[in-house]
Amino acid sequence: MAILNSNRSFIVVSSIDWAENWQMHQQLATSLVESGHRVLFVENTGVRAPRVGDLGRIVGRIRNWFRSTRGFHDARESLTVFSPLILPFPYMRLALWINRFLMSGAIDKWMRVNRFHDPVLISFLPTPLVQRVIEDIDPLAVIYYCANDMPGGSSGAARLRRHEDVFLSKVDAVFCISHALMERVAPFNRQAFLFPAGVDFQKFEAARELAGLPADLVSLPRPLIGYVGAISAVFDQALLVQAARAFPEASFVLVGPEFADVSALRACPNIHLLGKRPHAEVPAYIKAFDVALIPYVRNAFTDAVYSCKLNEYLAMGTAVVATDMREVRLYAERYGEVLALADTPGEFVAAIRLALGQRDEAARTRRIEAARANSWEQRFAGIVAAIDGVLAGKRSQGARWQDRLLGVYRRGRIRFYKAAAVAAGGYVLAFHTPLVWWAGEQLVVRQAERPRDAIVVFSGDGEAAYVNNSYQKRAQDALRLYRAGYGERIVLSSGKGQTFSETEVIRSLLMTAGVPGSAITLVEGVPSSTRENVLMTAATLKSLGLRKALFVTAPYHSRRATLVWNRLAPEIDLVVAPALDTPSTEPVWNIKGHTARVIGFEYSAIVYYWLRGWV
Repeated sequence: MAILNSNRSFIVVSSIDWAENWQMHQQLATSLVESGHRVLFVENTGVRAPRVGDLGRIVGRIRNWFRSTRGFHDARESLTVFSPLILPFPYMRLALWINRFLMSGAIDKWMRVNRFHDPVLISFLPTPLVQRVIEDIDPLAVIYYCANDMPGGSSGAARLRRHEDVFLSKVDAVFCISHALMERVAPFNRQAFLFPAGVDFQKFEAARELAGLPADLVSLPRPLIGYVGAISAVFDQALLVQAARAFPEASFVLVGPEFADVSALRACPNIHLLGKRPHAEVPAYIKAFDVALIPYVRNAFTDAVYSCKLNEYLAMGTAVVATDMREVRLYAERYGEVLALADTPGEFVAAIRLALGQRDEAARTRRIEAARANSWEQRFAGIVAAIDGVLAGKRSQGARWQDRLLGVYRRGRIRFYKAAAVAAGGYVLAFHTPLVWWAGEQLVVRQAERPRDAIVVFSGDGEAAYVNNSYQKRAQDALRLYRAGYGERIVLSSGKGQTFSETEVIRSLLMTAGVPGSAITLVEGVPSSTRENVLMTAATLKSLGLRKALFVTAPYHSRRATLVWNRLAPEIDLVVAPALDTPSTEPVWNIKGHTARVIGFEYSAIVYYWLRGWV
């Protein structure tokens, strides 16, 4: 009996997100669930540094994380999707260490809660992060599904090549989507299988008989020449524009998300970009097409691609015209004249014209039969048999539980040593180098004193919770500046509620030193934050008819406070006075723990204020 007949746990590490265009990643996970297994689907963790165009994806990932339970949500029974929230720098050592800690910890907790034991892991990603997480999970078997030439996909992913080479040699088996990828894998792993994308033939067969014309196609002039899929860097926009101009009477319909600048396509009046559609609606669109296109740029990357949409087009009996890529050419050689290939723009236009003129039922039947031979059901049966073979081979090796247990302890020791080394390094950097001093120096605003309408004093010292003694220094600052003639009025505000009001104490000290009470104004109330402190003090200044302020506060608090003043009370002309306890401009090698805490708090507070729009 096949091993996969039992209820087994699978982790699918995807190179796309669950809600993206439906591809074999989602199909594989769904088929495993429908076969009685449980699946954790891990969404894409990235293969390159982020770009400006990725902002929408990053925001979407953050939104998904907060809408889920720590990044996990059920897509259906027995299928959970994990949207990891990690730093988007796949090759930075520090980010890798942090991401590994976050991702491995989250998956481990989820697995323990759900009794998810001895999973088989199928990864579409060979990144350093995925490899480290696999070490932590210690799955029963690891399979790399090589779905495209990922390192060759973009310049940003080129660094992935050496990591993929290592991964290929470590995994138990490799599933390849194309012959080109099989050739690349061969030197690294003898357990390589060719499993191109297949079509959910039953679903498309049902739609072929029942699906109606989508509403957004009803008013478009025929013939309809269409494409389903992402508009990305490999989509040959120039080729499509030429084709659209050659058939001005036709409607060129593009169904799918846009991952590239499509201004050239939008400029053509007979090109219609419909955007992304649910996968369940895709068959109806293909059925409506008179000709379906695969207009990809010819290069090494696309020569290694087996297009998922090819069999979907053919399953609907639709005529197909594609650029002459290697896998498409091999498909045509195997199944005969079920599609047309083109090398040049002229050949592409001629192939479309020929396809529009062919309406014979025999050709339509040949296309459908070619798709039937490449059904996902048949492909999945081969995948299951290959996984069975991998697991049977591992069982025959007789791996003892004692060896696995020792391996767990060994990996735990390695993680402990690494964590200890990082902690020790962090301690040395923080307390035995000028690094923390330098970080604090960026928080100190240094400006020259000059006369203003009022001397404004904030008495706090920039920490979340403390017994405040800095009010004594602020009293000295106020007295020094007043005696030097920098202002005729002193305005006092406190950020902390105390048994004895700090501002009352400061006023008493100032009056004892000879400052008349009429020159001192207290801001009423106790603000709960620097934001409220600024707003309340600004209102007090305005009520007194004062617009120019010489501001004094704790040195490390001066940067955040100044940013808030500039954002929330820009009408106040503010100059920051140096405080008595302003740190030296010379590097300090041994920072005290209290000072380091204040500096750390200020940076976190600035980030929080930025997120709230207060700075």
